[in-house]
Amino acid sequence: MRYKELTITVLETLDSLLQKQDLHRALRIIMDFREILEIDGGEVPPGQTELGLGLLIGQVVESLRPAAGEKEVTLAAFVPPADLVVCGDWDHTRRALTDILRSLIYAVPVRSGVFLRIREAAREITVEIQSNDRIGAIRKVHQAMDGFDSFGGHSDPYGDVVLGLFLAKALVELHGGTTGLASGGPSGDSLFLTLPRLQAAPGSASLVRSAPGDHAS
Repeated sequence: MRYKELTITVLETLDSLLQKQDLHRALRIIMDFREILEIDGGEVPPGQTELGLGLLIGQVVESLRPAAGEKEVTLAAFVPPADLVVCGDWDHTRRALTDILRSLIYAVPVRSGVFLRIREAAREITVEIQSNDRIGAIRKVHQAMDGFDSFGGHSDPYGDVVLGLFLAKALVELHGGTTGLASGGPSGDSLFLTLPRLQAAPGSASLVRSAPGDHAS
């Protein structure tokens, strides 16, 4: 019942895609929706590893440069040189950041800029995402993360229902993180992803450090 409206939309979208014989998009939507339900049902365990956030952000940004280049979108990350360690899962965090940034790239107008910055606190690290567009793309992405949204008719080449953003928020929250939106200010809207720092209990064993290649895709 919690996802009644979303389920109806997914089924209607699948029916349309199957009539068009677009099996690739249909399968992607099915897999995303299945993972959302598995997370909600407690079937996906949170990762408990040391995650180098700076390295992960660098890899995500590089992987999305071709997509940004197609629209002449400037994609830049400003990450402190110090190693930023959070507690999480490499693949889950990478997927969440990739889905958010990829959707934002396709939401902003041509020749816009998308920027990531890091804010550090004693118990958490926040990834701040901004854009210099004038159409409220950050707000649209945040709205899609809070439920589901087709960007009001925005053409997303990765599907007709933007389940990836809904899933991204679920993955962040699975690891004790939060998402949010800061409105206004000199730089416009900002989207926030906050992840907990690694807090080792006294006398406890060290957690395994997570790095590329440690997990299956």
